[in-house]
Amino acid sequence: MKQIFTLSLLVLTSIFAFSQSKRTVLIEEFTQASCPPCEATTPALNAILALNAAKLVQIRYQTSWPGVDPMNADNPTEVKTRVDYYDVTGVPTVFADGKESASSGAITQSLINQQFAVSAPVLVTLTHSLSADLTEVTAIVKITNEGTAAFTLPKDKLRVALIEEDITWPEAPGSTSIKVFEAVMKKFLTAAAGADVPEIAPGQTYEVTYTVKLPDVIYDLNKLAVVAWVQNDDNLKILNAASTSPIVISGIPDLSILNESDLNTSYCNYNFSPIAEVSNVSTTAVTSFTVSLLFNGTEVSSKVINKTLEPNATALVSLDDITLPPGNIELKFAVKNPLGDVASLNNFSKGVLSGKLGVNNGISEGFEDGVPGQFSENIVVNPGIIGNNFIVVGSTGGFQASQKSMRINFWQWDPATAPAANDFFVYVDQHKVSTGEKLKFDYAYTPWKGSADRLKVEISTDCGVTFTSAFNKAGAALKTAPEVNSDTLFFLPKTAAQWKKETIDLANYVGKTIAVRFYVTSAWGDMLYIDNINLESLSGSNDLLAGESITIAPNPADQLTNLNFELTNVVDVAVRVVDVTGKTIMMQDIGKKMSGSFNHTLNTSALNTGLYIIEINAGDKKIIQKLNVIH
Repeated sequence: MKQIFTLSLLVLTSIFAFSQSKRTVLIEEFTQASCPPCEATTPALNAILALNAAKLVQIRYQTSWPGVDPMNADNPTEVKTRVDYYDVTGVPTVFADGKESASSGAITQSLINQQFAVSAPVLVTLTHSLSADLTEVTAIVKITNEGTAAFTLPKDKLRVALIEEDITWPEAPGSTSIKVFEAVMKKFLTAAAGADVPEIAPGQTYEVTYTVKLPDVIYDLNKLAVVAWVQNDDNLKILNAASTSPIVISGIPDLSILNESDLNTSYCNYNFSPIAEVSNVSTTAVTSFTVSLLFNGTEVSSKVINKTLEPNATALVSLDDITLPPGNIELKFAVKNPLGDVASLNNFSKGVLSGKLGVNNGISEGFEDGVPGQFSENIVVNPGIIGNNFIVVGSTGGFQASQKSMRINFWQWDPATAPAANDFFVYVDQHKVSTGEKLKFDYAYTPWKGSADRLKVEISTDCGVTFTSAFNKAGAALKTAPEVNSDTLFFLPKTAAQWKKETIDLANYVGKTIAVRFYVTSAWGDMLYIDNINLESLSGSNDLLAGESITIAPNPADQLTNLNFELTNVVDVAVRVVDVTGKTIMMQDIGKKMSGSFNHTLNTSALNTGLYIIEINAGDKKIIQKLNVIH
């Protein structure tokens, strides 16, 4: 941490000579939307700052770590400049007048009073305005020397920044429950590194004007304010600060989505009747607006409403009934005013995740076609999903035999502030369990200081209405690797020994169509990884004998896959590839094979991406296995 504790006697004497201006305390916080400790300290910090609004100004920098934060993505470069300036290595970190406090909770009434009582060498005053077309902001800064000696210190810098006084999200933008973020830095009008301050004679004022284009992303024009401060780069001390109040924008409406129609909670009901409640939360009437329905951010339906909506009035808007596609879909309503809108976040509903069965026709998920950082398209996530707790991650395949797996993020999942339990589904659609089929999956997990995070695997025969437990382990019983127990590092399986394979016999479900639910409960532990979820059947008309095996690798396959045989008798071998509709796609007569090991290469380059059934006839045995093809 940069810390310079001494100044020359000459400089100290100079400070005392002109230290006669009233001080405004500057509070700077480094925080993040996916930071559990920030979630814990933010309420207390907000409360103490609100009580002292007349004594201080604040600015908060949304960092790029430890998780997702769209506000950092709006301006990561200038945030990083301030992070580097203070050598910040963790969040939350807070500074009062340039001096770091131990934590956000260390900003006390006593500290604020202490800083406020110290006179300042200069007075900083500030005004700002917006251009008529709302594309530019102008700030006028005045630095007045009210003392009796010239104001000059080495490395004085003026910094001026645009902030949004509060950003209120319809749903939490990160993995914590925080939806309201205060004094968020949007853009520096000076450089983030600051601008030089010249010598100011006693009784004189240095005035400077900055005009810059507004950032591309502004969430609410009514919440824009400006903060300015003079800081000494030798010792990081803030000499004085000032801020402006937001300017209320008149003549431009502000439309908001208040409520939306509920989804049918059945995982097999695809019908949806979209209804949105629109409100005019401004003082300007609206005569026309458009309401849209979005699937994963893409508009699928819209309606233009030519109706006057007076200030504070609401209207229910019904869109055409729609059939939901299978899989995971985030549904959002959006409202748009052709004349513009003061605020953007309230133009969207908070979003509902729709989970519908039917993406694939068999339980077979290796996550290799998933996009790291996102949900897998081949599973259904409970609509109650929170944050980024269920995502595909790279370099973590089961037993180190593949590249990807699914991660359940207990490490950032505090059950005190978020729902403690959640689930995701894999399933068989229009397929009945066959004799000899077993459910297999790989997993890797470690607790955090003995935490009892739980994984349950449950099976439903009525499309997710009721379930029967097939696997239930927690804490030490679920553990596959040593604990990491770090505040900054989480568990990442790096060896095959850190994984375990589980097999569940499905004999009780033969002839039934099933949905399989992986249900997890957080105890704020470490990470759980799941991979290679498959229905496997190694038997057909006759079981394989001891010492016999037939395996497929790689699976999933791209251009080629290998059938590896270990047989104890001389038999004729034939292979049939069937798609999920039951259509035969490929037939290959391998011929008579001697006992022992042999390999047959299957060309999958002409097969479409999807799930296939491999039927292997070896003498009087019929062996059924699943093959995933990805290109």
